[in-house]
Amino acid sequence: MDTLQLFAAARCLQEDFAQQSVRGIAAERGTAVLYFARKRLHLAYQASPLGLYWSEAASAVPKPAGPAALLGQKLAGFRLLAIEVPWADRILSLQFRHTGLDRQERHWQLLAECFGGQGALLLLDEREQIHWASRWDSLDQGAGRILPQARYRPPAATSRWDAMENPVFLLHPARREALSGGDGPARIDNVLHGPACADWWQSSGWEPYPLAVEPVAVALPVRAATHWQEPQAASRAPEAAAVEQARQREERRLQRRLQRLQADLLRWQSTPAEDRREATALFTLPDRIHPGGVLQAPEYRPDGVGQIELDIPAGKSLHDHARELLRRAQRAQRAEQRIRAEIAAVEKALAALPNRLPVPPSVSTPGKKQPAQTHLQGIEERVVEGFTILWGKNARANEYLTFRLGRSQDLWLHVQDLQGSHVLIRRSHPQQTVPPEVLRTAAEIALQHSDSQALSAEVDWTELRHVNRHPQGGQGRVLYRQFQTLRVRRPGSARK
Repeated sequence: MDTLQLFAAARCLQEDFAQQSVRGIAAERGTAVLYFARKRLHLAYQASPLGLYWSEAASAVPKPAGPAALLGQKLAGFRLLAIEVPWADRILSLQFRHTGLDRQERHWQLLAECFGGQGALLLLDEREQIHWASRWDSLDQGAGRILPQARYRPPAATSRWDAMENPVFLLHPARREALSGGDGPARIDNVLHGPACADWWQSSGWEPYPLAVEPVAVALPVRAATHWQEPQAASRAPEAAAVEQARQREERRLQRRLQRLQADLLRWQSTPAEDRREATALFTLPDRIHPGGVLQAPEYRPDGVGQIELDIPAGKSLHDHARELLRRAQRAQRAEQRIRAEIAAVEKALAALPNRLPVPPSVSTPGKKQPAQTHLQGIEERVVEGFTILWGKNARANEYLTFRLGRSQDLWLHVQDLQGSHVLIRRSHPQQTVPPEVLRTAAEIALQHSDSQALSAEVDWTELRHVNRHPQGGQGRVLYRQFQTLRVRRPGSARK
């Protein structure tokens, strides 16, 4: 976000977060997340996309950890008073207040310098002294600004609002040329002093903006434009690290397996020859029951006759023991063959390991085409006015569509009180409006693929987040209590 975007986002989101108490704070990878009861506030001061965003409330508030632990402890329970842009620069100020049991008011100011690599997050007291910072300037720097207990000073290039020469400098350099002439300054002034939550504009190849820079820009609600989307670049590193850790674990497992197999091979290799040698010596003796212990037997070798000591179990005949030794030698020979085959398979797996583990799409090499997403067999798709409509043709497809493929903001449709297909209308965000014609087309599909024999029927529709599995039902059975109803006729059936 540039300064104009940051100013417009702060004016609108202040209405949503004012007077709410902070429940927790997390700060990592250049983004601070403030947890409130109804929503979360994201301050991206180093990570892209920079700026101020919001997202839905989390089911659980993380415990303070790492450098942000002290920040979370100081702001816990404080109410947010205001979100401001105090200078004509990308510096965001969040004012907090807390009234204690002693009726004394305490104030904190959370300052986010959204400068990217040089950005910082700071906690200031009422006298604007720095008590906590995500980074500190070195004491060796003569012009160090961010120092413990130092009074905060903005960067030297930062201008005050009343000293701003031209409002065009609030814009990103890539947009200044398009809005520097004509009514550009007046339009910028309207954003600064006009309605707080006016629509933003989406242009092809650009992020949403408070002004329509191109004639073909499409209006977008400001809360949709400032809704936090997890940046793809931020998710690549953890996923790549997870893949590498999985590869290393698999390599260690295969190495341990190979060592055990090689030890077993050495043991089994010596067993058959020794057992056959002892069995041959026993067969040279007359068969008899041995009382147990060591037996001296002749051994016929190429260089003459020698002696071999054999350990004979008590109560077993010599020839029976010899036959048992031969059977054990045969088992050892088969085990040796099996172990050699397993060793070859493990060595092959080790050689192919770097290419064997699948890499998630988000960490794939840039420039390579990703395979198209394929749906489960039995799911049909249709595009109407740019909206994707999906529906299942059997219970298994309905189950997969509703609880695996669908997202909470998608619209879900089903014919009322009858069996039939689950129908989804894809939405990119919860505030996206579905045209009536698209909704009617999806309802007609739900009627067409149902058990209804009538020419018209009632079709229920709701957001997918209101649909739950039936606790005693099979695949495709659901429960929903919050919905709206639309009556439609079958396509091609004219009203008489």
